[in-house]
Amino acid sequence: MYVAVSQNLLEGVLRPRASFRRILNLDCGGRDIGLMVLFSYLLKAIFTLILLPGDHIAITGAGHAFGVFASAIEALILGWLAWFPPRIFGGKGRWRAALQASAWLLILMSILSPLLILAIGMFSAGGDLNEILQTEGSLRANGIPPAALGLLAVCGGWYMWLFSAMIAEIHKFEKTWMVAAAIIGVVLVLSMLLTR
Repeated sequence: MYVAVSQNLLEGVLRPRASFRRILNLDCGGRDIGLMVLFSYLLKAIFTLILLPGDHIAITGAGHAFGVFASAIEALILGWLAWFPPRIFGGKGRWRAALQASAWLLILMSILSPLLILAIGMFSAGGDLNEILQTEGSLRANGIPPAALGLLAVCGGWYMWLFSAMIAEIHKFEKTWMVAAAIIGVVLVLSMLLTR
């Protein structure tokens, strides 16, 4: 399994649906899923220490334990969202496959986390990072650096595409873009209903 994970990382960036297919074809047990969740947390923690060395609070062992626990909860929530709602629309995926794919999704999301960490750093930096990444006279929307908005848009779009590819592969839906459109449609309808 570990060789497949290393070979699958690049494919996860370039062809996420094929990457999920490969992961779902592996016989992953609970320990393997837990290791994928742990690996995703470690990647994010390392990128945070490298990219925001002075901006982080010293994290104790308990803080890291909570981070791993939060990542496990995230995998469970993403797994449930990828498993149950699509079944309403005719999906036939299994819970175990959704959980396995959600652990892999966390790893793929961790690969893009440097862009997200840089965007967060631009929001929180007292001007140092803003001065480096922003040219004089550039426009700001509500005091937010345009580069940060661009990075957030790239991250959000990529995360949505990964999640759509995961759902499409778990439930064997034909087109990933149709899954993405369905997710956007459901979110829009729910947000309109909830804001009435």
